[in-house]
Amino acid sequence: DNETDLSYGGGRLGIQEPAKVVDFNRIAFQVARSVDGSIRIESSPATSPFTDYNKRMLDAGLAQYCDVVGTHMYGGQLERADIGILRRWVDEKAPGKPIAISEAGAIDSYFPNAADKAAARADWVRRAAEQAREYKLDSLLLFDWDAHEEWRMEGTPSIEALGKAAREVRY
Repeated sequence: DNETDLSYGGGRLGIQEPAKVVDFNRIAFQVARSVDGSIRIESSPATSPFTDYNKRMLDAGLAQYCDVVGTHMYGGQLERADIGILRRWVDEKAPGKPIAISEAGAIDSYFPNAADKAAARADWVRRAAEQAREYKLDSLLLFDWDAHEEWRMEGTPSIEALGKAAREVRY
């Protein structure tokens, strides 16, 4: 499941209990291993690296039922300690277990005071990649949603700046 720490559908699907999510991960992990031992399983990602929800899933045994601990990170969540906190929590349960940020990004509205929104987004990507390297993340995937103008990167000034930023950090 995706972002099980959110309530979806106008409350029809509420926040899932972390232990229940760990059980879903266990089932997916065991079935995948029975089919092909090389399949990599990312845990159900939470909306943020520093949410207590991640800690509660790890306390419920999540690390033993995934190859990679997944999370998401957007905009203001990019504070130096945020990924480091998740890294510490994961290392307490499974030292060295990979972490992946399977959705990440920043939109223009996250930078209301920036004169150059594309440059601000590129700087965000650069800093996110630096943190990915510093905390030895498995991967960091940028989110692009063409159907929603503010999230669209292709064909915008941001894409060139983002590409340049990614090449600069070579992560």
